[in-house]
Amino acid sequence: ETAQGKNRSSEVSKDANEEEITYKKGSKTLPNGSRVWTNTKVSIRNSSTTEEGIKNNRVQAKSRRKALPVVDERGTKKNLDHTNLTLEEMANVRDKTGQRRRNLVFTSAGRDNNIRMWLNCTTKIPCNFDVFVVYYVNDTSIRVNATFEKVLPSTIGKFPTLYNEYKANPSFFSQYSAIYVLDDDILIDGNRINQLFEYRWQYDLWILQACRTGGTYNELKCQEPNACGFRYTNFVEVGTALFRTDKLELFFKDHYCGDCLASYGVDFWYMHSMGYSSGFTDENRFKAAVVDSVPSTNPDKSGKISGSSSWRNIKNDGPKKFKKIKKKYSFEGFSVETFSPNATICKSPSK
Repeated sequence: ETAQGKNRSSEVSKDANEEEITYKKGSKTLPNGSRVWTNTKVSIRNSSTTEEGIKNNRVQAKSRRKALPVVDERGTKKNLDHTNLTLEEMANVRDKTGQRRRNLVFTSAGRDNNIRMWLNCTTKIPCNFDVFVVYYVNDTSIRVNATFEKVLPSTIGKFPTLYNEYKANPSFFSQYSAIYVLDDDILIDGNRINQLFEYRWQYDLWILQACRTGGTYNELKCQEPNACGFRYTNFVEVGTALFRTDKLELFFKDHYCGDCLASYGVDFWYMHSMGYSSGFTDENRFKAAVVDSVPSTNPDKSGKISGSSSWRNIKNDGPKKFKKIKKKYSFEGFSVETFSPNATICKSPSK
């Protein structure tokens, strides 16, 4: 006897009043058209030969379906595959299928992005993060097969886009331990992103960034790594900030106003929400870092490196807008400072 389930086959055999059900490897198509992989092979035996008994066996087999392993924020499980799922499914799908990692990289992207570089992790230690991309333009040729993808033509910028996505579905973002809000053209590979998440976890940092090979702030440029590989700082630059999720949520809930400030100066604002200004407090002194052992490059906006031009089309802001916003919301810019940690606290993040 052969029984069929939706987009999945099962086999039922009778032998001495026993029933065996085997669920084979396949996939399930959800009502919205997205696909969830089911990597399963389950055998259940029951002495009942009645129609009710067979039905119960199928229910049991389904409930015992073997989920794909969950990769925690340290990447200790190593065989989790990427699967494209929509945001609407996320809150319910994660615990059932194990298809989610504990870290998230978020970006809004144009035609010339470097996201494929981020997905380049070693086979030995795969990417310990999901990637969520909101595309500025509806162009299938630029799709990178990230974990989650959404087309939302707009000119509001990355931070307002993330803010709007968070307001629409806060539970989706809350399930991650850390969120890396990254410019789409930043040159950094997946192994280095893995290391950043590892640093955040090991030292319980609120916010951090990879050091820059160039850039505006000399204090954030790469230096010879100390014993720990990072320096504490009172400032992390927008476009390369990795947040502990609760700190990003605090900023969105109690401080940020959305597209009133898209980029210029928003870094001073989120640092202010964590109590940073010139100098440090006892609470935040050891909570923000720039990681010298993990370099990154912000490409030349003329396009000489990556050809990125999407930033030119985004409704960005400037000093005048920043001046109005910081006065309205009572925060200020300040001098960037860094200092090295005590070598006795140093650990060795996974490579």
